[in-house]
Amino acid sequence: MTEVARKHGVNFTLLAKWKSYFLEHGKQVFETNSGKDTEDLKKKIAKLEQIIGKKEIELNLIKNFSDFYESKNTT
Repeated sequence: MTEVARKHGVNFTLLAKWKSYFLEHGKQVFETNSGKDTEDLKKKIAKLEQIIGKKEIELNLIKNFSDFYESKNTT
């Protein structure tokens, strides 16, 4: 650790504190709350799917109105 601290210009004591903190708490960084994350993502997907559905309806209405007015203007 002394060599690493010297190489990177970090105080040895600080590096030792980082190491011990990582050894005690490091696995928490890689753990996920997958249940909550999954539920949040499912809710977001459902909301986005609902928005897409509304936009598809709006586009179809606009297309129908456009086709209707084009047919009135051409006759």
